[in-house]
Order: sequence, then C-alpha cells, then structure tokens
Amino acid sequence: MSYINPFKLIIMKKVITVLILAVVIVACTQSAQKEPANTVTTKKAIASVDGKQLEQQLWADFKTVNIEAIAEKMSDSFQSVHQDGARNKEQELALLKNLNLGEYQLTNFEVSQHENVVVVTYMATVTETIDGKVLTKEPCSRMSVWINTNDDWKWISHANLNPLK
Repeated sequence: MSYINPFKLIIMKKVITVLILAVVIVACTQSAQKEPANTVTTKKAIASVDGKQLEQQLWADFKTVNIEAIAEKMSDSFQSVHQDGARNKEQELALLKNLNLGEYQLTNFEVSQHENVVVVTYMATVTETIDGKVLTKEPCSRMSVWINTNDDWKWISHANLNPLK
C-alpha cells in the first residue's frame, strides 16, 4: 500500500470542495436567470454524456499539444488549480503550450452528472514536464468539470495537484 501525504490529501479535499461549490454556483446562476412573468418555457432535456470519453479526448489533445482543439473545448469561464496556484483560460492555454506529455494512463474514472454539469474524477499516471518543471510520475488524482451550454460540452474547471519535483 502506498503512503499518501496527509497534507496533500487535506489540500486536495479543500480544492475539490471549492471546485464543486464553484460548479454549483455557476449552475444555479444560469438556471436562476429571470424570465418575463407571462412566458411559458419548455426546458430541453440535457442528454447524458460520456464524461470519461470527454476526458480521454482532452488527454489525446494534450498529448499532441493541439491547443486549438483544447481552446475550443474550454469555457470562457474556465479555471484550474495546480500545486502552484490557480489559472484562468488564457493562463492554462499558455501553460499547456509548454506541456511535454510522455506516456500516460488514466484509471479509476468516477463520473457524475446533474443536468448540464458533469464531474469527472480519475487517477492519472503520467510523465510530464510543464514549463521545464518535471512532475512526479506517481498516480495522482485529477478532476475536470464540464458544462453543457447550447448543446455543446465545455471544459469549465480542472484540478491537477500533481506535486512539482
């Protein structure tokens, strides 16, 4: 059995809690938009999505450094958190441009969906260098949040707490 640093676990739990709260707030504010009093509306059902497939395609784009495809998938409201801090969409894209991704393995997927929000957690075992910083190859928890807007799934949030060496 591998040792999990309790400090990392505490930080990860706090980050995941903050990300989930952010998603709930975004989802609530979008659904709380006011409509005129005498308007009849019909909510279109959001089809379920394969969150694992969304994430696997994203990683394929990471591997080939397909910045255009990644940017297209990202919400303008995107936020990520890494061991060294938080980033917005532009900052994350700048980081990803300098990503050198080796072989990777994604396992232990857990996917949950509530209406137009999908949360995907998984373990990533990967050799990666970001901005010249080598990250550990140990399996590390990751989380992505996707939101459906206008029948299109957008990547709105990501947590990567893989420690820098």
